[in-house]
Amino acid sequence: MTSRSRGSGKIEMAIENCRSEGKWKKVIELAEELKLGSPHYESLSNFLIGEGKLESFLDENPPIEANYAKAKTGLSEAKNFLQMVTGEDGQRAGIALDAHLLLAKLAYACGQYNEVLEHFVKAELNSLSEKELTPRSLRILAESYAIK
Repeated sequence: MTSRSRGSGKIEMAIENCRSEGKWKKVIELAEELKLGSPHYESLSNFLIGEGKLESFLDENPPIEANYAKAKTGLSEAKNFLQMVTGEDGQRAGIALDAHLLLAKLAYACGQYNEVLEHFVKAELNSLSEKELTPRSLRILAESYAIK
């Protein structure tokens, strides 16, 4: 094992801890560090940055009608990062499903309910098979069912 892969493993563990604790600004910082350390982690890093930007925004701006206009502009960067990982690279990295669920949450925060449903269809929310999920992925899934 190289020192680089050991270092990225420590970063990944720190990211998971920050995600479970809701420390989104730190998640973004660590994800950017992970991306710089190895291009192999680009899809994961983009996902984490998008997730962090979405959750940070929602911590300060709840998804209510009064915030829809602000969300449409304030979440554009998060949306771009999450959309980057919904294709083949994201599927190979195992994050495309979570990206679609977070994009549905983002669309909900913007009041774009048809887009929410489109992302649920793309994520195949109604036909998810049983698999082991991290606590954060379980939370994303639970929030998706609540939004639906």
